[in-house]
Amino acid sequence: MSLKGIITSAAVALAALAISGESVAQARMKASLAVGGSSSQVVLLAMNVARSKGFIREEGLDLEVTDFGSGAKGLQALIGRNVDMTIGVYEHTIRMQAKGMDIRSVVLHSSAPGIAIAITRQFATKYKGPKDLKGARIGVSAPGSATHLLLNQFLVQNGLQPNDVSVLGVGNTAGAVAAIRTGGELQAIVNYDPVITELSMAGDVQLILDLRALDTTRQFFKSDFAFLSTYAHGDYIDKNPAVIQAVVNGTVRALLWMKTAKPEEILAAVPEEYWRARKELYLDTIRMNVHGFSPDGLLSSDAARTVLEGLLSYDKEVKGAKIDLAKTYDNRFVMRALEKYRATK
Repeated sequence: MSLKGIITSAAVALAALAISGESVAQARMKASLAVGGSSSQVVLLAMNVARSKGFIREEGLDLEVTDFGSGAKGLQALIGRNVDMTIGVYEHTIRMQAKGMDIRSVVLHSSAPGIAIAITRQFATKYKGPKDLKGARIGVSAPGSATHLLLNQFLVQNGLQPNDVSVLGVGNTAGAVAAIRTGGELQAIVNYDPVITELSMAGDVQLILDLRALDTTRQFFKSDFAFLSTYAHGDYIDKNPAVIQAVVNGTVRALLWMKTAKPEEILAAVPEEYWRARKELYLDTIRMNVHGFSPDGLLSSDAARTVLEGLLSYDKEVKGAKIDLAKTYDNRFVMRALEKYRATK
């Protein structure tokens, strides 16, 4: 072959490689996900682990994750089609079905809410029982969020109504801590870790309901419970099964890994920016919450029923709707993920 022919052949080969590399890059899937809260919350551990350990990326998916500050805002982002998926409370799928929307959970993150209700040190001297909350000002992460919904159920179970208290959105990070420590406007707070652990360890609050573990969660709800999950519009799930499978695979791998990992190992898999300034506090919150996560990502019919019964106790819109629970969650993707990864754990 002439020198010109060799050069031409080499150029063609290089061009082919470039095209091939471009095709591989283009073959990667892309999707967006809303976090209904702050990723620094311990309740988001499974997603943090799935991302930091590369479990989702290894499935061929580039996932853009955005924190929306509260579950209500994360849900709004999904309803408005501003994101493809949301991590939020499973009960959102039921509430949206009552509004005629097809929203389905595809993987369960936690079976315990990871939420605690606490009264301030000043109010504790007057508090004898839940009925003393009547007329109280209570901080929740945001109105309509999971913390607010749990508060509503707690009130109803104890002979009160949601409108017997005033709620104030305080977020679920440093702002929530400041809301308790400054001003004295609140008598109670409903929140997640690390907020609850920080406040309780400092003596700023006294816990009256702690749902960070499975045993206390089952005691409160009298059954299994479904809390945080990844959900999406039904039509998006149907049209993008490979994307959904990638997210579910990554989440399930994280849940399986967390079952046997030491708290220190889990901490190392969380972005350092979340715990750098208070490592021991964050480690304590992992110890307090890790056993409340789902062992496998599956959402049981009993857990779904428990959530529905809670909503029926106070949500007029859900009461007036015909709810088909089987259409609020889809375990197919988790089953496939377990077939692929359970044997490796």
